[in-house]
Amino acid sequence: MKTKIIFLAALSSLTLFPSCKEKEEKEKTEMLLSEEKTTEKYDQIKEFDWLVGHWEGHSSKNQSTEVWEKQNDSTFTGYSYILSPEKDTIMSEEMMLDQRGDSLHLVVNARNQNDEKPISFTLTGFAANKYIFENPKHDFPTRIIYNKIAEDSLLAEISGVNKGRTTIVEFPMVRKKNN
Repeated sequence: MKTKIIFLAALSSLTLFPSCKEKEEKEKTEMLLSEEKTTEKYDQIKEFDWLVGHWEGHSSKNQSTEVWEKQNDSTFTGYSYILSPEKDTIMSEEMMLDQRGDSLHLVVNARNQNDEKPISFTLTGFAANKYIFENPKHDFPTRIIYNKIAEDSLLAEISGVNKGRTTIVEFPMVRKKNN
């Protein structure tokens, strides 16, 4: 009788609790399905592969530089700075282009601004190589636009209300050739 009870207890534990191997297989399947969904989600950021590289713009007032690298299938990182004609740094910032689910975000952390905290702008529209990121809660800028003119040129633009006036600042840039 005692043997029957032990046998029934052992049998019921096999049916109630899946084996380690079954659990591992289930976890692998869930992970593969998750990776498949994740890959589908990163389609938007692929639109920005053209942005990778070293960009420069020159005017009589300053020199702008922007550099982008692709970190992985959901994140690009970059930095930019503006130099005066005397080569003093007027502005510098670190940037990240990050896809989270179905949303694409441009996160900007400008030195000596916003208490050194990053500000996130969400992609709100794109058409014909023009990409619009917005954050209406930010003071200035509230909008950042990247306009791909050609493979080797772009027009970056920041805009919003600054000191009570609508302000638009354009940064035309060309891709720096590798030496």
